Amino acid sequence: MEIAVVGDCQSHPIALCLMAMAPDVAARPIVATRTTEITADLTAYDLVFTTLLEDSRLEEVIPQLSGRVFQYPRVTYTAFTPDIVYATSAGKMMKSPLGDYHSSFILYAWLHGLSADFGSSTAGNYHACLLILSKTH
Repeated sequence: MEIAVVGDCQSHPIALCLMAMAPDVAARPIVATRTTEITADLTAYDLVFTTLLEDSRLEEVIPQLSGRVFQYPRVTYTAFTPDIVYATSAGKMMKSPLGDYHSSFILYAWLHGLSADFGSSTAGNYHACLLILSKTH
């Protein structure tokens, strides 16, 4: 069985998990966040696993896939970095030293004119930061 796994950066590990759980499956990751970014012929696959895409559902764009598309949720684990967020400006992803990710504590400090020391010191103490932020609103 051949499965296309369509989605963001998680499509590759999801494809690997599928192949580990079912050795007779060949899963191909296809990185895309919009249907317009997909260049592969998805009708060639037995099944298509996809995250929610930004512009449309795959079955609406490719009616031949009806009954073969299964949507999976984005998998997130934030225990090590509970404050991690994406930041956008004018509809574009902002980059940080962490790539696409930002510390919400440091971002909050910057947006509110607080010192970098405030953002980095409170980020080290999650519960104290939540208390401080709750008192500022």
